[in-house]
Amino acid sequence: MEDLGFTSFDFMSMLGEIEDEFDIEIDQQRAVNIRTVQEAADYLDELIANE
Repeated sequence: MEDLGFTSFDFMSMLGEIEDEFDIEIDQQRAVNIRTVQEAADYLDELIANE
C-alpha cells in the first residue's frame, strides 16, 4: 500500500483487521504483491464475491 505510506507491519495488521471484519481469509502470498488501494479493493471484491 505504497500510496498510503504503510509499512509492511501496518499492512499486515490491516489485513488481519479486514479478515476479522469480513470473515474472510486473505492469501498472504498474494497480498504481499498488492501495491495500491485499487489493487486491494479489487482483491477484496473478488474474495467477497467468491464467498
